[in-house]
Amino acid sequence: MATKNISDFEVCLAVGWHQKDNSKFADEYLMEYSEEPQKVCLRALERAHKRGLIDYGVSLRSAWLTDKGRALRFDRLTAPGLFAVPRDRKL
Repeated sequence: MATKNISDFEVCLAVGWHQKDNSKFADEYLMEYSEEPQKVCLRALERAHKRGLIDYGVSLRSAWLTDKGRALRFDRLTAPGLFAVPRDRKL
């Protein structure tokens, strides 16, 4: 149960999923994906915001990707030989 177990890439994935389908908030996608509690997922979102990967208006839970966050996500998803989702978990 530590924020270090959630990478910036995983946060960007969760925020991207939230942007694509508003049925869940970004922290809910992250909790389901990482199997970490909500407080850890919210802390990971805060860390990504401090690093300039995501931005938000009223609530961190409904964040969106910045250009830097989109670039990180795109680079990782399109890198040859890399598996895009590093964890073996179903969503």
